[in-house]
Amino acid sequence: MSDAVSQAQSLLEDHLDRHPLAEPADLYKLAHQACLGPGHLLDTATPRMVRDALAAELQALDVEPRDWEDAVDVLRPSTGMARVHLRPYVRSGGELKRLADALLATAEQLGEGDRDGLGAMLGAFRAGIAASDLAWPTADFDLLLREQIEKGLTVVSHSEAYRTAYDPHYRVVLLDTLSP
Repeated sequence: MSDAVSQAQSLLEDHLDRHPLAEPADLYKLAHQACLGPGHLLDTATPRMVRDALAAELQALDVEPRDWEDAVDVLRPSTGMARVHLRPYVRSGGELKRLADALLATAEQLGEGDRDGLGAMLGAFRAGIAASDLAWPTADFDLLLREQIEKGLTVVSHSEAYRTAYDPHYRVVLLDTLSP
């Protein structure tokens, strides 16, 4: 088994351990972000819009800890792509400007991201899903993959079940862009 496949399966297992209500869209989104980063968010946004949106989200955010939420979830160790969860980020004194700048720098560095890596990760996820005992059939993930391949591997939103259970608030960045 290649290192990339092993890392993808480990990411999937960890995510499902902490987010057992994840649905196909949530797992697809996880792989998409791991390989393509946040670029889709910034296609039409200016740096000011990015900072203003983050400020508005942080202002409205309940920062009480969540059991499942680490400060950072590394999505792809080989690149340092990670989800920085806003609640712990705020509680630890993280600065809005620093995170917004990291988001912008990540999008600029990645460009289109790693589409080949996304295909490999989705394949590894599919194998892991087939071997697991999820509440939904593997065919649901297969259907989503077919639809996404036809659309060009577009961005999807988290499922309603995921949003309700986990109230996700994070930004996807390359960790080295957060370094002072």
